[in-house]
Amino acid sequence: MKEVLIPFVNGVRKEVDDFDAEAGASAPATQTAVSWCDGEMSAVAAIAANVDLYSEHLIKAFKQNPARSAAEQGADLCKVFNNLKANIRNYSGDDSQYFSTVTSSRLARDSM
Repeated sequence: MKEVLIPFVNGVRKEVDDFDAEAGASAPATQTAVSWCDGEMSAVAAIAANVDLYSEHLIKAFKQNPARSAAEQGADLCKVFNNLKANIRNYSGDDSQYFSTVTSSRLARDSM
């Protein structure tokens, strides 16, 4: 949360409303941010463990209704997602070498 969510929220505040949290001023109520999670236990635990930080940085944490998952996250039910999910264990970080090689080759070719 300290490394991702808060810097992201503060970055949006600065870009959209020119409010600089790094200047030390407390954010006004008009800068309240909303963060949604799907209710996965580690996400809920992270929120529960950081309630004070959420309050300090004016971030409201919400969790969607579990019965709404299929309606709000349709990709979780589609065949492509389920196929990827079933096959993800067949891939490792080593597979990223293929993508970087393809990208490097393409960049080299396009720069000629």
